[in-house]
Amino acid sequence: VITRGQGIHVYDTEGREYLEGMAGLWCVSLGFSEQRLVDAARRQLEAVPYTHTFAHRSSEPVIELCERLIAMAPSPMAKVFLTNSGSEAIDTAVKFTWYYNNALGRRSKKKIISRRR
Repeated sequence: VITRGQGIHVYDTEGREYLEGMAGLWCVSLGFSEQRLVDAARRQLEAVPYTHTFAHRSSEPVIELCERLIAMAPSPMAKVFLTNSGSEAIDTAVKFTWYYNNALGRRSKKKIISRRR
């Protein structure tokens, strides 16, 4: 049973150290117990742990992130749309595509072509 992590290692209940090679694929790519991230998370959790960005709502960290992304993106990109997961991102992209085609009068253009592994 893993009880803690530090840098690229995790430790079990017996104190044995393991090199953690899989967790970075999903959520700890910067390592375990990175103090800068702990401090940033604590500050944000104390202020506003979560708020949605629908219906013209936002928060300062979201606005700052979006401005940084737009500054890095190639022109003429001027908008950022954030989602909570990959599946939500795909669902949103499909709906945006349908909306776009509806706006152009192509209401029957609804098929999505994908690859199957």
